Amino acid sequence: MKWINRHIDVQILKDLKRFPAVVLLGPRQVGKTTFVKNLFKKINKSLYLDLELPSDVIQLNDIESFLVENRKHLIAFDEVQRKPQLFEVARAVIDQKIKKGMYIFLGSASPELISQSAETLAGRVVYREMHPIHLLEVKEKDLNRLKLVGGFPLAFTAKTYLDAFAWLNAFVATYVERDLAILGLKTNSKAVNRLFRMLASVQGTTLNANMLSKSLGISNTTVKQYMDYLESAMLIRRLEPYFINTRKRLVKSPKIYIRDVGVLHSILDIQSNKELNRNYLKGNSWEGFVIQQIISKYNDAYTYYYYRTQDGSELDLIIVKGEQPVYAIEIKTTNSPHLNKGNYYAFDAIKAKKNYVITPGTKTFSIYKNIKACSLWNFLNEEF
Repeated sequence: MKWINRHIDVQILKDLKRFPAVVLLGPRQVGKTTFVKNLFKKINKSLYLDLELPSDVIQLNDIESFLVENRKHLIAFDEVQRKPQLFEVARAVIDQKIKKGMYIFLGSASPELISQSAETLAGRVVYREMHPIHLLEVKEKDLNRLKLVGGFPLAFTAKTYLDAFAWLNAFVATYVERDLAILGLKTNSKAVNRLFRMLASVQGTTLNANMLSKSLGISNTTVKQYMDYLESAMLIRRLEPYFINTRKRLVKSPKIYIRDVGVLHSILDIQSNKELNRNYLKGNSWEGFVIQQIISKYNDAYTYYYYRTQDGSELDLIIVKGEQPVYAIEIKTTNSPHLNKGNYYAFDAIKAKKNYVITPGTKTFSIYKNIKACSLWNFLNEEF
């Protein structure tokens, strides 16, 4: 597989100079292992252990002795949720002689993993999320491929779209039906699979838990539990509504997205850009792709919302710093975008510092006063 330089490389190297431990989270097959192995080529005295390999696990029969004996090494523990007791022992070893860059913990974001490390390594660890391949990590000309097959490395670098979707189909089946149980979801895998596929069919719409509950024959509480796990596994995103002081009645439910469009298209049986362009979810797919690209670039530097009132005023993404809306964004699939009255009302209500309409490939131009249209590529190269 062709290696693609990941931008998180620079961030992790900085983190290792500031903290004893880094927890790198991300869905399976997103490239965490390959990333760390390439990172270790730049670092002397490093060790990598895969906790799914019995030959590596056996080295941790006495965790304390192993950590003490290899104190001079930077050690990476892959799939660390399989051995959560590592965190407690690592904390004790760190506290014996605190130094920077001791451990990298790689995990697939189970709730147990996050809570366990938060309790035992508080003040000694920083969390980072590894997203699928980002548009800025490839080239602008790769946009059509990325927005069809998504950013999982083995899908994006596949020789053909047919190969990419063969991999994606297998990935969805094994991740949802088998791997979520390994991550801590002890439940009916078939019901979770049905929910996941149903969420794909309502991509980019507001959550209707009652509809999902009735369709699946499970309670609202169970729907929420399943969605919590799918979100913790970084497969779906819930985008919450943005509230401002207004007399208008606001939509209060979150919008739902399958994070990776390749996974989305695999579920929907969309395997070419021609099929995507004539699918009824074309706009929803593009909207989710743009939101994922923006959030994966800036992560927790900002908070992210959508805005909608019940009389039709709406915008797809509101980017907020503190309590101040920084960017208000409407997302369009056409390079000749037109806004409706509801969009204009929403831009006026939000009063963000900057307002944008993001398209696949248009040049930057002014639509109205302080509202500009631009391509996704140009927006991602904008510095907030």
